[in-house]
Amino acid sequence: MKKYLSDLIHNAVKTYNIPETEIQFDNPKEEKFGDLSTNIAMQFAKILKSSPRKIAQEIVDNLEYDRDKISKVEIAGAGFINFFISDNFYKNELLNILAKKASYGKSDLNKGKTANLEWVSANPTGPLHLGHG
Repeated sequence: MKKYLSDLIHNAVKTYNIPETEIQFDNPKEEKFGDLSTNIAMQFAKILKSSPRKIAQEIVDNLEYDRDKISKVEIAGAGFINFFISDNFYKNELLNILAKKASYGKSDLNKGKTANLEWVSANPTGPLHLGHG
């Protein structure tokens, strides 16, 4: 879902000629602020020299989202954008999980690649620092 929302926002702001920015999402503490929230309008405010709330409104106005995935989008406070995930999204994803069973979530993304995993031997009485790496 975060990738989907990130792509939506990037499409909504492509006319601003802003460099590709990683969009961070948080889970709001209160349900009334939706399922996911971002402060990207506040980050863009510095670049665009405009108020975060105005930028948030422009982003929301330019969002073209699937109503089966997102039920609504709201602006809160100084320019937070809050996303409410549709019940249909959860229902469809549950059906997807049930259909795929044990293969749900599997990926061949790094198939054939190796990874080196090392364990740090740290002093339990002292802080970790660069020397431990």
